[in-house]
Amino acid sequence: MEERVVGVDFKTVTLGVQGEEFLSLVVLATTMQIVVFDVVHSDTILLESGVKEILESEKIIKVIHDAKRVATLLAHRYAINLRKIFDTQVAHTILQHEKFGKAVTDMRTMSFVNLRRVYYPQSIMMSDATPRKLTHLPSWGLRPITEDFLVTVVEEAHCLVTVLYRMMSTMLPKHLLALFEEKCLKALIPNANRPPPAVFQTNGTTPFRSTRRGVTTPIVNSVVVPNASSPRHVSDASTQTFSTGEINVLNVYYDN
Repeated sequence: MEERVVGVDFKTVTLGVQGEEFLSLVVLATTMQIVVFDVVHSDTILLESGVKEILESEKIIKVIHDAKRVATLLAHRYAINLRKIFDTQVAHTILQHEKFGKAVTDMRTMSFVNLRRVYYPQSIMMSDATPRKLTHLPSWGLRPITEDFLVTVVEEAHCLVTVLYRMMSTMLPKHLLALFEEKCLKALIPNANRPPPAVFQTNGTTPFRSTRRGVTTPIVNSVVVPNASSPRHVSDASTQTFSTGEINVLNVYYDN
């Protein structure tokens, strides 16, 4: 049976004086397709589009970098329990442990762009996103979404599933696979010291709505013409990444 693998990336924003964190964009990528979900106004998209089902599935491997970064947010704010992951942050830690004998607990978090510099530096040179954009990331809360912005958004998820998963899974020594799986599971445990955040209330000027489900119904529009009002539909868009061919970005969901 062929392995089902999807690259996953979460773009977040921090709002308010208390620094409340919210999802802004969710990216799912296979080797052939990329889907971007804009949840800036309506997190019901996560349920209606099947994102929650994919993230919680035990039958689909989610390739992600530093799952610990978002596990608590997903569990507490969006009632999503991420399962069955291949965490490249954990994989890097295990490989460093094997190569240099460093204690697993002593490893520092590595940024995704630095991970690429270590394992696949060619991807940075071949990327359609400039090195400066890869290092100095934009505010993920910016709207409207332009095609140039979209290229930067999809970069991580596409690189994870097309290159890094295959490369790093092959590099992991068999005798450390059990430790790797243990650390991946540990990364998914929500932080018990961080209580569920208070419901964020919009003030009419911020583009972020209350996260209570059922407040609004998501509208599916074309990301290519974000300033134009249009009826509900699913529209195709496309972008180039560092791969040799065109990568289709299908079903770009967002709410006006």
